Amino acid sequence: MEHTQIYPILVKQQIVAYFRYVDDILIIYDEKITNIEHTLKEINELQQNIKFTIEREQQESINFLDITIYRNEDSLQFTIYRKPTQTDIIIPNSSCHPFEHKLSGINYLINRLNTYPITEKGKQIEKNIIKSILQNNGYDTNIIKRLNQTTRKQKSNTHDNEQHKTKWAIFTYSTKEVRKITKLFKDTQIKVAFRTRNTIENILKQKPQIDKYNKSGIYQMKCVDCPLKYIGQTGRTFNTRYKEHIHDIRNNDSNSGYSNHILNTGHAYGTITEVMEVVTTGKKGRHLNTLEKYHIYKISKKGLHMNDTHIETHNPIFQTIHEIYTD
Repeated sequence: MEHTQIYPILVKQQIVAYFRYVDDILIIYDEKITNIEHTLKEINELQQNIKFTIEREQQESINFLDITIYRNEDSLQFTIYRKPTQTDIIIPNSSCHPFEHKLSGINYLINRLNTYPITEKGKQIEKNIIKSILQNNGYDTNIIKRLNQTTRKQKSNTHDNEQHKTKWAIFTYSTKEVRKITKLFKDTQIKVAFRTRNTIENILKQKPQIDKYNKSGIYQMKCVDCPLKYIGQTGRTFNTRYKEHIHDIRNNDSNSGYSNHILNTGHAYGTITEVMEVVTTGKKGRHLNTLEKYHIYKISKKGLHMNDTHIETHNPIFQTIHEIYTD
């Protein structure tokens, strides 16, 4: 539509320049040549359900996206524009978020300051605003200088980085203790990125109550008469997997470490709520395979496992996780 219908109107109306970002449009025109009201009318007649409105410059200035444009006799000047509803809130320094996530909002403000063609006076005003935002959110204002130095260093290394395809490992950030795990990747070619679950969406989202045994994932089966445990995973429901274990026991089939233990020892088994614990839910795949190995590793360190497969005797990542959560 833009190229086939709007562009001919712009040419006919002798528009000097046309800039669009999503549904925000900036038009530069000579009012001695162009009838802007007529231009607006023609554009609004193209689609019945799409109607544009017009905002004219006031006192030789106009706001477009996050900049204010000032029109002088022979030049344009720019400053950063903030809507009246804009707040000074960024991720607070005290928040339980990866520091990289906290820096992203600060980096945006600093990069905008350094890349937009604003005047020296405007830059100083913007720098003072950024310092105020940092202070209000618990940050040291000296971080501006450090980030500027980091940005220059990253730009100088851009060419080298483009020649190597980066591999990433994604970790869910819950506490700063996760750094004890991610530091194991320090001397590798793998970079670490974090994701968080403490988002407003996850906090406010109402989930329907579903019987946990009607899901799939990793489970733990315990013996009623001794402390040994069995870790397994299933792509079917936990309910179905429990029935399969009981079926094996009743038919004298040692198809798993759990049924093998019950049959060999003569120990008792119980109902699903008595002997099965849901460890985590999820779909079958590499992620679930790794979690299963970790939970087997965890009970094997205590000598309490019935499992005969997927037993990790030495795994530095599992060991680090185990040390963090058993301290």
